[in-house]
Amino acid sequence: MKKKFYWHPPAFYLLICAGVLIYAIVAMIVRKSSTIHMGICEEHRSRRKRSIAIAWSAVGISFILIIASAAAEVGGLALFGILLLLGAIIFGIVTTQLLVPTRIDNQGIIWLKGIPPDYLEGLPAYRPV
Repeated sequence: MKKKFYWHPPAFYLLICAGVLIYAIVAMIVRKSSTIHMGICEEHRSRRKRSIAIAWSAVGISFILIIASAAAEVGGLALFGILLLLGAIIFGIVTTQLLVPTRIDNQGIIWLKGIPPDYLEGLPAYRPV
């Protein structure tokens, strides 16, 4: 599985207070990227596919609820649809991420969170050049 990761120092999240658009522009300018190829077992691949299917299904149901509430003029249904949409987005982000970058340096070396410790024990020790 080929995955491109982006990262910027966490201090830039403070720019959200100045405005989401300002944060987004600055984050895109200062971000660093790195691409890795990772192996994924069949169990984790199927779990990830299932999570993606659940998240997209919940997004679809939330849109149906919002549209149905507009047609029936029921505000509570729209609120439930919006909450379901937010929950689906959060669920999708949390459950489909296999690895999370914690740092990327200028040479593209990436530090990752989420790698099982037993897998790391089988790797040779990292020796910087």
